[in-house]
Amino acid sequence: MKTLIIGDRKTAIAFKMLGFETAIVSSSKEMLDHVKKTVEERTDIGLILLTNNFVREILDDINRIRQKHPLPVMVIIPSCEKEVDMKYDYRSLVKEALGIKI
Repeated sequence: MKTLIIGDRKTAIAFKMLGFETAIVSSSKEMLDHVKKTVEERTDIGLILLTNNFVREILDDINRIRQKHPLPVMVIIPSCEKEVDMKYDYRSLVKEALGIKI
């Protein structure tokens, strides 16, 4: 199964450089549309990582999709675009989400 990252440009590019499939979105609606399309059409995707900067507005919709579809697993990750006080180790986040070493 593959992993897909759906999120802002900077985060998607960072994960693309690590070899992951990515989809760049610029709004919450666009993210939700992409999630719905992926869940319906892509049986090869086992994990979707969603950036938190767009998920906030559509969290209820994402949770409804999660309830109906156990796969792909959807995990919310911090965005690279938004300035935060903490630094995130994206490699560790992916490792934790996948349960494997990368």
